Amino acid sequence: MNTLIQFYNDLSDLLRKERSALMQREVLLDTVIQSTPVAMILTNDTDEIVDSNKEARTLLKGPRLEGHALAELITDIPTAMR
Repeated sequence: MNTLIQFYNDLSDLLRKERSALMQREVLLDTVIQSTPVAMILTNDTDEIVDSNKEARTLLKGPRLEGHALAELITDIPTAMR
């Protein structure tokens, strides 16, 4: 029984460390995206916007772009800027 408890505790510690490392990478990515001076938009595999920075929101004239389909927001943007 002690072996099982130790295994559970070790696994819990490992998951906690991995979750912490993942959160740190997400914070770093968000910092890079938000501080870059060019418009940046991140989409998922269905082209739904999952993140954007201030420059992108200014360019697309939207306070919040997340959750929208990219195609519906770029119709007024010149082709050269897409």
